[in-house]
Amino acid sequence: MGFRMTSARRRTRTLGVALMALVFTIGPVSTGAAEHTAGPRTSPLTFSVDENASETGVTPDMLTLPGSASTETYITRASDRLDQRILKEASATLSPDFINYDAVSMEECTAGDPATVWQHKNHYSSCVAIPMEFRKTERCWFFRTCVSSNWLGLAVVGNGGINTIPGAPVRRVKYAIKTQAGPRTGPSPLPDGTAITVSIKCQARGTSLCETNADGSSFIKNEWVKTLSLGEWRAGQQLTADFNMTGAADDSSDPNGASFYNMVLSVSQSGPAEPGTQSLAADTVRCDTEQYNRQPIAVPSPTDNGACIFSDVRAIIQFDRSPTSPFAEAAQHIYDAQTTPMLTKPGIANVSIPGSLESGQPLQRLVPQLSIDNGARYTGNRRLARETCVTFWGRGYARPENSPPKDCDEYPPASTYEGAAYSANNGGGNLLGFSARPIDRVQNQAAGRALGSWYSTDHILEQDLFYVDVVP
Repeated sequence: MGFRMTSARRRTRTLGVALMALVFTIGPVSTGAAEHTAGPRTSPLTFSVDENASETGVTPDMLTLPGSASTETYITRASDRLDQRILKEASATLSPDFINYDAVSMEECTAGDPATVWQHKNHYSSCVAIPMEFRKTERCWFFRTCVSSNWLGLAVVGNGGINTIPGAPVRRVKYAIKTQAGPRTGPSPLPDGTAITVSIKCQARGTSLCETNADGSSFIKNEWVKTLSLGEWRAGQQLTADFNMTGAADDSSDPNGASFYNMVLSVSQSGPAEPGTQSLAADTVRCDTEQYNRQPIAVPSPTDNGACIFSDVRAIIQFDRSPTSPFAEAAQHIYDAQTTPMLTKPGIANVSIPGSLESGQPLQRLVPQLSIDNGARYTGNRRLARETCVTFWGRGYARPENSPPKDCDEYPPASTYEGAAYSANNGGGNLLGFSARPIDRVQNQAAGRALGSWYSTDHILEQDLFYVDVVP
């Protein structure tokens, strides 16, 4: 089954997943050097991946939770909500210290097209697979210009995660680095003795600290650096880099305690080839200390206590409205509200209902327990939705004759700032629409549990933006 990785620039590439050894074919992608008119381009570089290798940066103290396939960007199907029994059994053998949600493997990273920007499988998984060309242009026989190239395959996989162990919050990001030799072409390619430096630098945007154990000892500096000869890199290296984030939030008033970091991957060489140094666009990491999300990995569910994610990802939850779906009525209600709002209730003319991918208007999570104001907004959303159900279906809407018990379902959800009371909370009028409808109680509550579980496992925090997608 395939999935799509999304880049920090919101570009999408399809990556295939195989169960056997994968081959990463790297074409002659530009490494940032100036283009030369003389000399042929090299043949492709084949990056072979050992099917038994597990160098993904995920160590045994990280519990991998089941994820899901995606369509355009990373999408969680609500029907794939986490099974507590399965996860409880898993946590009996794997410490739930640091949770990683559907981690990208090195095999997945290197199975797709090469790129010079970070690709994302989800909020917790990032990777880049780069064909590095070190290219020399020089005068040769009869005043001709000759071009020589020495290729190196470089793949880097990043993993964030959530800590659930009580005590001081733990915030960290792990990287796995893999290299492999590519072809040499031309009369005098860059010598294998040339020093090549690979670095991953963590640049804090605020006053927090970001440290790595680059020398294998304690966390002491913000840059992981490894210098080896080109020949040593070409021989194949498998390395890891761990970053530990500490200190205060970027904004002291932020209830999530969030801090942001630019992760910059660079490759430099000291020889006569080009480029001298190549740096990728920064990959953004958000770490936080929120403690209101609860992870369904055991009973009772432990709370978050420090987390780091890759924030350049568009978050989407997907609901299935097919007849066999456990929340078909809820999904149909969402679909109707998003596509034909005038046919829903209260059906306000010329007012859109946000949340769909097509609308370009995301929803924003509201966590009611964070403040009195948040609690009042949530209560107001629920109250107005129920009043709408009573107005259009009567006070007996919850127990109609010859029908299963019903709940008043609302869209957008009450746990969003765009819920039913949005207009009332923002000066009145009809700024945004909403829909309320009595639906099967069991299905309504199943959809609510799925949304709550997704908030936790995909690490959607207060005021985070997300979309709701309905299929088919």
